[in-house]
Amino acid sequence: MKLIKIAALGLSVAVVSACAVMSTSEPTVSAEDVQAVLASSFKEKGQAKLDRIQQTALQKSCSDAEANRSPVSGSARDQLEKAALN
Repeated sequence: MKLIKIAALGLSVAVVSACAVMSTSEPTVSAEDVQAVLASSFKEKGQAKLDRIQQTALQKSCSDAEANRSPVSGSARDQLEKAALN
């Protein structure tokens, strides 16, 4: 019985460790790969044109900030905000 408890505890530790490693690992797909898949699979129809899958500077900076887990710098944020409001 004691051996079963030790094995269960070891298995639990292994599962928790694997989950922790998986959640902190970097993505294996590049942004360029995603863009290529989107461009190849997107079909124009009516108002929906290929330009819809191209990110604006504002969208790209937000995506980059999320991917890098760092906020957009104050000066860049101010420039992007000004450009978006004009």
